[in-house]
Amino acid sequence: MQCAANHLVTSGHANVENGLADIKIASIDFATWHGYPLYLNQTFKEMDTLINEYCDVAASAGKPVLLEEFGYARSNPDHIVAYRQWLDTINRHPDCGGWLVWRLVSLQDDLRYPEDGHDQFDVHNDGGPLWNTLREGAHQILKKDQLFEGAR
Repeated sequence: MQCAANHLVTSGHANVENGLADIKIASIDFATWHGYPLYLNQTFKEMDTLINEYCDVAASAGKPVLLEEFGYARSNPDHIVAYRQWLDTINRHPDCGGWLVWRLVSLQDDLRYPEDGHDQFDVHNDGGPLWNTLREGAHQILKKDQLFEGAR
């Protein structure tokens, strides 16, 4: 496979069952993984432990890791606490590359949010607690990046 020299390459793989095994592939520049604790029969605290473990694995491989897709249903009464904890862990761990939520949605033309299906992982751009938690988490990761850039 030939890749453009200035483009980063990843597999986009969920990497949950294989513990970031694709990070060892020479042409992979960074690893990705998906975090849905309820699908893995985990608590949100076990997911937090997994974040640290995956960031440690990436550090030992000398490559960053991105939690590229994750979610915790809005119907869970502790979903805000879970997101805050995960984002704080990613921000504090020096070898965590960052995060992306599964789906950020805004109001449609009919002034309703799109159907979310059964999983309730959509993040509504509504100024509510989850939106503000993710917004603050994004600001924290930007500060982390700015500190890193300043140290170069």
